[in-house]
Amino acid sequence: MISLEVIFVDIEADIPILIDRLSKTTGLILDVGTGRGAMAENLAKKGYHVVTVEYSEERIKETRQDFEGRGIENVLFIHADAQALPFLS
Repeated sequence: MISLEVIFVDIEADIPILIDRLSKTTGLILDVGTGRGAMAENLAKKGYHVVTVEYSEERIKETRQDFEGRGIENVLFIHADAQALPFLS
């Protein structure tokens, strides 16, 4: 069974609050509208596997290159529209 909790946050200010609210075990996180990847980066560094969804292909390319250059590996980047996620039907 999959447990789903939706939390809307001000990314930069609320990253520590969000991580504290998550269970203390690692798991899979969906980051919709990842942008520069601040949330994904912090979650990945805490041991979570992160699936990011971003509409801008250029932003995905830049963020992926940045993450690869810094050795952040447990993040999957997906180009998609948040209103039509490819894996939820």
